[in-house]
Amino acid sequence: MRPKKQVFLTLTILATLLVGVMFLASALGAVSIPLSDIAKMSLDKLPFVHLKPTWQPTHEIIFFQIRLPRVVGGALSNALF
Repeated sequence: MRPKKQVFLTLTILATLLVGVMFLASALGAVSIPLSDIAKMSLDKLPFVHLKPTWQPTHEIIFFQIRLPRVVGGALSNALF
């Protein structure tokens, strides 16, 4: 395998793992939010994707206003080192 392809493959795998771990970290806490609800809530925020809310409104508030900013901030701050 060429070095350029190998680097691209490695970065793709690492980025996928990072997103997966971020979703998992967002699901865990004092109030557990199912990963399926997190996926549905995230997809619902995309343009042209409208899902019927089957999740609790408090889970949406906890995810988007508390957990996701903390997880993204942690990932960005660790990326600096």
